[in-house]
Amino acid sequence: MNVKKLFSKGVIITLFFVVSMALLFSAYHFLSPYFSNEQVASDEQVASSETRVIYNEICKTEPEAEKSEVSESEENTDAKETSDSAEDDTQKAQTATPDSSENSSKDSTKEDTNSSNSDTKESSTNSKNDNATDKQADSDTQKNNETNKDDQSSTEDSNTTDENEDEQDQSDTDTNDEDNEKDEELYSLYSSDNANDRKLANKERLLSQSLLAVPKTKAKANTKSASNTSSAKTFNSLQDLINADLEAGATASTKGFRADGDGGAAKYKITSTESSKVDGVFCLKLANGNYANLVYDYNTPINVSLYNITPNNAVSDKINQFINIVKGKVIGIKFNSGTYYIDKPVMLASLNYYGNNTKFEVASNYSTKGFGIFSTQNTTDDFSIEIHDINFHWSITGAQQFLGNSGSDTVFMIVYNTKHFVINNCNFTIDNSSGVNKKATVLWFKQPKYIKNVTLKNSSFINNSGNSLPASQHLIGGCVWFSGTSKALIPVDNVNITNCNITSTLSDEALSFWFVKASNVTVSGGTITNTYCSSDNVVGFMDGIFTKVNFNNVTYNVNGPALHVSKMGNLWGASHMKFTGCTVNINCDNLKPYSNAVAIFYIYHDKSGTSIKDKSSIYLDSCKFNQNTKVGQYRSIVTTHGTSNKEVYIKNPTISKNVKLKESVANFEKTTNCYLYYAKSIKANSFVPYKLINSSNIKLHNIY
Repeated sequence: MNVKKLFSKGVIITLFFVVSMALLFSAYHFLSPYFSNEQVASDEQVASSETRVIYNEICKTEPEAEKSEVSESEENTDAKETSDSAEDDTQKAQTATPDSSENSSKDSTKEDTNSSNSDTKESSTNSKNDNATDKQADSDTQKNNETNKDDQSSTEDSNTTDENEDEQDQSDTDTNDEDNEKDEELYSLYSSDNANDRKLANKERLLSQSLLAVPKTKAKANTKSASNTSSAKTFNSLQDLINADLEAGATASTKGFRADGDGGAAKYKITSTESSKVDGVFCLKLANGNYANLVYDYNTPINVSLYNITPNNAVSDKINQFINIVKGKVIGIKFNSGTYYIDKPVMLASLNYYGNNTKFEVASNYSTKGFGIFSTQNTTDDFSIEIHDINFHWSITGAQQFLGNSGSDTVFMIVYNTKHFVINNCNFTIDNSSGVNKKATVLWFKQPKYIKNVTLKNSSFINNSGNSLPASQHLIGGCVWFSGTSKALIPVDNVNITNCNITSTLSDEALSFWFVKASNVTVSGGTITNTYCSSDNVVGFMDGIFTKVNFNNVTYNVNGPALHVSKMGNLWGASHMKFTGCTVNINCDNLKPYSNAVAIFYIYHDKSGTSIKDKSSIYLDSCKFNQNTKVGQYRSIVTTHGTSNKEVYIKNPTISKNVKLKESVANFEKTTNCYLYYAKSIKANSFVPYKLINSSNIKLHNIY
């Protein structure tokens, strides 16, 4: 009986200590994160690493190096926790063994007393443990409730601050729901009997505190920044944009420079630093210190309104500034509908210039010491220029100031060294109603190096500067000129003039080439007209070499006396000109042979001292000749004078019966070794085919 009692008491005591050790072991693992500095530091390191990972996800950076550090830290932490757990188990086992042995010996000597005491002690101990567990649970519950209250308070503050931001409110609501779910999960982990669950809950608590301290604020700031920068804002004027508080990364648009629809609409990208020099066009400084950078495409012309260049104002200075800002950055600039007043010279750079019912008017107070009103910027660069849909008008007045005296040359547009030049659908007009004697030329392509790839089409070049002046005066100026220097011929290549109206009221040529080596020159369609006063020549090719020169379907209107409609001479080398399908209308009465009406086409001597062995030629193919007056006449249609080695071709001409020729269709005066190839129809129509005057060795071929 005593043995059984002793055995029962031993079992009870053993179970008591086993249960006690288990409770102590559980309490140690539950409370160790709060008392072990090393473990807390480790947990905080893991939480900090995890915080950095979450922060990087929010900011969308996620550096690979930081990810690697977090992974290694987590592995080291798990290994350390496993090692600490093993050491704790060993220590507990060693502590439990002697206690059990000592209690067993005491039980063998004091059976009744110990049995009673044991029952009482076991009951008391269990009661204390239960109370401790309940208190711990109540404490955990209170902590979780306080955490929930803090999170809820933080959420309410966040919602109050961002109540006007709909998208941010939605984001905060989602975040609060996630926080509440997280709190419930943490509460369940804290309440768990599993020590690992409680350790996990403690890590989550540390991580949550870190996130509340830094990343949530960062995430909120980044979200707000993204919201402000992602949506483009539109302003009525550029000044409104400049005054707005725009953040870096934002995009903004304007409806106009001053107002909606004035042509100054544009799009800008906002930066905190200068992407280029502040120039008033491509880079603007905002009132808040940031910068607005123009969004543009090189191949799209930009509007001059971006620089406050507006119609009905004197704009020369601003145009020059704008040209210098944009050249090389865009293909061209665009002007708006209206009249822009030119009060000073405009210096053209390599750009395309576009108009839209646009007019450039030379101001009545124009003043310059220069040679041209519009001019390329220098005489050394190679220029590539196009001008489209712009009207140029210059009315000469006495108040305007130009280089030199009233009789000096002034050019409406002067161009140097062109590798590409286009005028399309433009009108150039010079008027003179005040009677000021001004030597004026419309368009002049000038030395020093070369002129290439010129296209003039669907445009007019009208010089009325001779109006209001005595018609008997020899007035200087022209419409379209190409010239070099007397020392050396400059190359002129690939010139195309198509469907243009060229009209002059002066004595000089309307269209002229001199001191040049010209090739591939083609004039197609359009009209060439002289009027008002007596002209030397309407068209001239002189002092140079001219090859592959073609006039196709051009109409010549002789509205005033002209010694020659077309003149070629003083040649430096073999030259060739061909006129196909052209029409000559003689519309004036005061033609006087030998005085002001010599020949429609005139070829004269070569350059003095030059011996040209190769033949030069003029070819008339299917041309028409009309005379609309009863008084006056030319001596001939073609005259070759004072030269040699020339060929004249007259094929399929149509000569009206009203045309009066004093001598013949083709005259040869003081010439040698020349050839005439003419049509049989000339003689059949009662016109004298040719006349030889002091000439020798002229070969005639009646072949057409």
